[in-house]
Amino acid sequence: MDNVEEKVLQFFKKHVYKNIDINTVINYVFPTEDDIYNELVLFFEEYNIDPKDFNILKYFHPDPESMPLLKYYYGLIKGRFKAKNLPPLTIRHMIEVAKRKEWFDPE
Repeated sequence: MDNVEEKVLQFFKKHVYKNIDINTVINYVFPTEDDIYNELVLFFEEYNIDPKDFNILKYFHPDPESMPLLKYYYGLIKGRFKAKNLPPLTIRHMIEVAKRKEWFDPE
């Protein structure tokens, strides 16, 4: 594991979730923008990446405040949010973003 890979993995273990590896799909663990927004801001700052090309709603569902809470959780349990076909966003991809020092969409 190279230095950037280890640093990014440790960043996400510290700020997001301890039990992850480079194959963890971030938006499956934290499906809404509200769950992950602050951590992504910290990530972009930490690695000096301009987030102008990053569209959080492409990878995370909108903040559920506008939805009744029960309907929101029912949707999660039934997998309805995943049915929207959001592209997976992995730790491995975030490592590549840190290496390139710029945001790019996963292939």
